[in-house]
Amino acid sequence: MSLLKVGRFAYSAFVTNLELQPWKIWKTYQRRANVEKSMRELLQYFSLNKIPTQSWVANVAFLQLLLLAYNLVHWFKRLCLPEEYAAVTVDTIRNEFLVLPGKLVKHGSRNVLQLPKDYDQRAIFLEAARKIEKLRLPEPAKGEKFGFVSRR
Repeated sequence: MSLLKVGRFAYSAFVTNLELQPWKIWKTYQRRANVEKSMRELLQYFSLNKIPTQSWVANVAFLQLLLLAYNLVHWFKRLCLPEEYAAVTVDTIRNEFLVLPGKLVKHGSRNVLQLPKDYDQRAIFLEAARKIEKLRLPEPAKGEKFGFVSRR
């Protein structure tokens, strides 16, 4: 959590009884702040606070799907979007890249997504789509299986 931001610098204060050097205290609490940010995103944007059933097994499945969705959004940010999107919230990703009008049309034998002409993030969206097309699972080591993928 930041007290104030000046330019690209954010200032924080930590009150602790840990007997560590200041930089070690900062690193310790910085990781904790990242976990708290993740929990806030899961609660606000992924309905973590709404357990859907009375069944423990169903709720475990719900939580696992929720975490998969959360991880997919964050991997999308890391692998497909420009650096300036590294710290944006899930809500920003949703509003700028997922909730937008489009039209799926058939062009020859291919399906084509037509984006609105006045879409501000068109270039970033198309570059992200190109990066997604290039993503591949790593090949397993010779003789090993990786999930359900095996070398033949």
